[in-house]
Amino acid sequence: MNSLMSTYEIICKNLFKSDIKVRDQYFKEYFLDSILSKHPYKLLTTKHDNSSSLDEYIQNDAMPEYSFIDLTNDKKFFVDAYHQPIWLGSYPHQYINPMIKEKVLLYHKYDSIRRLFIAITVGGGRISGKSIECFIVPVRFLKHEHRLFRKMLQYFAIQNVDLSFDEYSSPLSSIDLWSRLKWSNT
Repeated sequence: MNSLMSTYEIICKNLFKSDIKVRDQYFKEYFLDSILSKHPYKLLTTKHDNSSSLDEYIQNDAMPEYSFIDLTNDKKFFVDAYHQPIWLGSYPHQYINPMIKEKVLLYHKYDSIRRLFIAITVGGGRISGKSIECFIVPVRFLKHEHRLFRKMLQYFAIQNVDLSFDEYSSPLSSIDLWSRLKWSNT
């Protein structure tokens, strides 16, 4: 009976998605299609790909969303997505809300196994009329209680996302991705 209730909850959650979940899914797919689904990156798995039972599906729900491999150096890494419709605060102290504490703490554990990056998108809403800003941040630099200030995120910005120099190559080079792990907040 318990698994029946769990199945019902999963169906309801996916069938009756809120506008916020639909919006977040759109920006997640935008980030993947524009940046990480291009050379030199290859998608290995999503978190529910290998679920053979409902219990395994629920357990996988705590994992990062995607697993990729960088084809230039064969390094594997995790990616999870986070979207905020607008910057909060006023210039020059703009920020986005921090991530959920439990999720960040869990992601720090995954980062010790395999590097984990958070794909952050800000903007792109019909109301704001602002273009989408894309960032990819190593989770090791995120603290659950701290706001994510624009000044800090600018070091992790991905430039020229919408300019298609080559539709098969990512605007984020392999060197640029891995050099983000060497950033220091001094």
